[in-house]
Amino acid sequence: MCQSVPAGYDATPLNPHQYPILIKIFGAVVCVVVLASLISAPPYLIAGRQVYQAKRAYLKGDFSAGLAIYQDVFKKYPKAFAARVGVAQGLFAQNNEESSKQAFEMLRLSKLDKYQWEDLKKVMPEKYQRAFEPVGKYDDYVVKNEVTE
Repeated sequence: MCQSVPAGYDATPLNPHQYPILIKIFGAVVCVVVLASLISAPPYLIAGRQVYQAKRAYLKGDFSAGLAIYQDVFKKYPKAFAARVGVAQGLFAQNNEESSKQAFEMLRLSKLDKYQWEDLKKVMPEKYQRAFEPVGKYDDYVVKNEVTE
């Protein structure tokens, strides 16, 4: 009889439980995925902080500092859409034709939400703005036309 059971109760101890092998394998896979996420996340967190710093620089009107930060992030993560839009915004803000062409080409296959579009419109020359058209019910903008003078 168990020592912890009060007198008068007929109790038997529980048998040790063994988890099925599939549950053990699933638990191991979850642990590996969590570990891989913890290892791969820090560079993306750093890039996110850099994007935030670049946005702050743009809001202060310091487009050269913001552009340098965005270009650094875009160089490391070429698929980062926020960095692509940020670089384009900085290039448009330089107010020269070569930079504007380069920025437009960066955005050619991109779909901009209305907030990104509003930010870009502030620095984008009018002839480039005419090349964009709204699509869908959420006011997204894409390049539909060629740039005309």
